[in-house]
Amino acid sequence: MRVEDAIAYAVQNAGLDQGSRDAISADVYSYALDSLNRIVEKVWTSYGWRDLQEIAVEVTSGDGGVVVLPRYVDRISKMYVTDYVVHPMSRPHILDLSPKWLDANNAGTVQAWHHMPEAAVLAQPAAATTLEVLSTSASDTTQAVRIKGIVNGEEDVEELTLNGTSAVESSKSFGEIRRVFKESTTGRVTVRETGGDDLAIMDPWDDRSAYRRLQLVPQPTEATGVVVIASRRFERLVSDNDVLLPDNASTCILEFLVAELQRWRENEQAAQTWEARAAESVSLAKKREQAGDVNERRVVPRMSMWTRR
Repeated sequence: MRVEDAIAYAVQNAGLDQGSRDAISADVYSYALDSLNRIVEKVWTSYGWRDLQEIAVEVTSGDGGVVVLPRYVDRISKMYVTDYVVHPMSRPHILDLSPKWLDANNAGTVQAWHHMPEAAVLAQPAAATTLEVLSTSASDTTQAVRIKGIVNGEEDVEELTLNGTSAVESSKSFGEIRRVFKESTTGRVTVRETGGDDLAIMDPWDDRSAYRRLQLVPQPTEATGVVVIASRRFERLVSDNDVLLPDNASTCILEFLVAELQRWRENEQAAQTWEARAAESVSLAKKREQAGDVNERRVVPRMSMWTRR
């Protein structure tokens, strides 16, 4: 469910406004959005939602054995390379050793991983290209975005001024992006190849772009499939089209939001009624969460010490 739809539902059920998003007054919408963020963060951190994500990437020898993770990743639960588990270098496990490691013909077989300094972008441009910056908010028209990287083989920098939701193109072509900085904004800011893929996304309060990186050890000598199982971190909701997470908890989040708006109207009895409904929804959501996390319970059962868990 989108933020816009969640707020419209809560506002209508609290008796504050009727109709579409445009019919909701600015002060009500602002209060509802702030309340929604507080509720989502509380639900996220208090009830132990895992919301595990399975991130599949292919690492080639040209990547140097480096895996760059999406910005939403919080805690890494497991990493699989081909058909076996790979642990961080600080925590190897004898039961997850692969017989391939003992074969002299598999010198490039990944055995472990460790953290690296953060990257500025999720992926580097495939070739030198101009870049575009834009915001999700039309009110971001004066803030600067500063990009540092490699231009024509030399380190260079370019500063662009946002123009709301319209893309602003750089005059320089970057072959590599090393740093991206920005001023405080109202919306999320995206840096992308001109007319192409997104390279970095920054929240309103971010002053720089940062993505977690992992180094595979040893570096693979051929294209290697990597699957990272990781939990999603709480991300503050900013725009109308942001999606409520975790999915299992959307009902209780909506009911908590209606309760908050009822309390804002000083209707305590109605607020308590909605809170009671939300508590029941939390209980049901927790049961669903415990019943089946498809990312945690693997399709292939553990039959021996070499089998992927």
